[in-house]
Amino acid sequence: MDENARLAALSELHARPAPEAGASGHVTRLVYLFNAGGAETAAQAISRMAEIAQSAPPPPGARYHAVMIEGRELRWELHTEFVTYTIVSGGDGRSEEIWTKLVELAGLEAAHGQLAAKIAINIQPGGKPPAQGDVCLSAIASGKALLAADFRADSDGFVRFNLMHEGLMEDETGAIVQAVLEIETYRMLALMALPLARRIGAQIQVFDAELGAITRNASQAGEDTAKAFMSLSGLSARIEGELASASFRFAAALAYGAIVEDRIRMLGEKPVGERAMAGAFLLARLNPAMRTCSSMRQALTDLAERCMRATDMIRTRIDLQLAQQNNSLLNTLNERTRLQTRLQQTVEGLSIAALSYYVVGLIGYAAKGAKDAGWIAIDASIVMAIAVPFVIAASAFVIWKIRSMHKSHE
Repeated sequence: MDENARLAALSELHARPAPEAGASGHVTRLVYLFNAGGAETAAQAISRMAEIAQSAPPPPGARYHAVMIEGRELRWELHTEFVTYTIVSGGDGRSEEIWTKLVELAGLEAAHGQLAAKIAINIQPGGKPPAQGDVCLSAIASGKALLAADFRADSDGFVRFNLMHEGLMEDETGAIVQAVLEIETYRMLALMALPLARRIGAQIQVFDAELGAITRNASQAGEDTAKAFMSLSGLSARIEGELASASFRFAAALAYGAIVEDRIRMLGEKPVGERAMAGAFLLARLNPAMRTCSSMRQALTDLAERCMRATDMIRTRIDLQLAQQNNSLLNTLNERTRLQTRLQQTVEGLSIAALSYYVVGLIGYAAKGAKDAGWIAIDASIVMAIAVPFVIAASAFVIWKIRSMHKSHE
């Protein structure tokens, strides 16, 4: 580990301190997903906010920065795929008004991608619990505080929490506020995978039916295996494309869901009368969504593996067909070689006969001339008859020798 990595690891524990919330106050947060080039764009946005506040911009490479705007602390936090802007202020109710101005002046909506969450936490000492209705209520911090929420966006788009406490220290209040902010932030980020999971679920049914049709047709005799292979290859590419595009989102959603569960455990919720606890209510809706994402990712992975097995099966059939065609071709070549050998042997036999015929003829001419000249007294036909077996043997030897020389050069 180099020195920069070591320092980054050491500073990570203190990179995002909890808000310094007082006994009463108001905390609001906006959460944006990145567009392309997100980290650089996020740094430019907080630099514009710092310029508006006439404050120093964040140093290069910073992932946390705080500036004071109209007497309120604005906290900027850069994460892997999202950025948060949090205002910590007194309880005068002007945070939303300031947000409207900042979003317009700093161009947050243009600088970032999708707005993922808008959160507001009202902190007050004492206070009366909200009416029964559908508002969740939990006792937290060993009974020293109550947390109320309905997890519905109001007319300004904020999901609001009410934190009512008796005698909480500032660091305790800040830790609770930080946990609540993270619960709602990661809850919304996790649930952003649910529409994708539903779309993938419908697409999986289409892919599954198409895979079944291709494999059934491919198993029939006379089916064009090359065509089936191309169809399976195209289907496999589409499945892998869906898997590649969805895997990160599903993995991130499951990680965010685990963070939500961890932060809810940190609150140490206890029930208040018959009211539903905020964390239990949240997990009762979040966990099924996370299981849906997990099952869709697994189903898509299984479908990709089934398609790969089917492709391998078709490829094996094609290889077998090619082997059969090659075997048939080799048999044909062998038959041709055998016929060529026979033809060659026939030609060699005819060559010996023809060569012997011409040589015996030449001997006959020579013997006839020698008799006419008086050199020999034997009739030429007798000389030819005597020479025939020797000529045939000599011709056969010559042909064999030539054939042997050709074989030695091959």
